[in-house]
Amino acid sequence: MKPIFPLHADLRVEAKPQLSPADLESDAALTAHDDAVEAWGDRGWAAVGRICRWAVTSGADLPFRCPPPTVPPRPG
Repeated sequence: MKPIFPLHADLRVEAKPQLSPADLESDAALTAHDDAVEAWGDRGWAAVGRICRWAVTSGADLPFRCPPPTVPPRPG
């Protein structure tokens, strides 16, 4: 039986990583922040892709193609 709605984890909005004023003094902190923002964006777009594929599986006739999965599908 397929789910009626996308996974709740894909619908939850994750806060964007914030940079503190003290972090501006550290190259390592700036690099870590850049890495965190990149990972945050990747997770967000992966969720959009999963929701898109869920919509198509549920019968949506979209005028575009959904991106392919970048990781194996989640079980369930």
